[in-house]
Amino acid sequence: MDKELVEALEFLLGRDDDGALFDRGAPEGGYRSQGLENALRTIRRKLRARPD
Repeated sequence: MDKELVEALEFLLGRDDDGALFDRGAPEGGYRSQGLENALRTIRRKLRARPD
């Protein structure tokens, strides 16, 4: 997996105490959504499928 991409995503996104993703850049503590979960899952799947 592309380490720089993963680090960038981790900078933008975090997980709360319950494990839900939140957007670090959003005002007032972040916005949690299934959309963020789906986006991260898609990115990880695509990165795994890429030839190194």
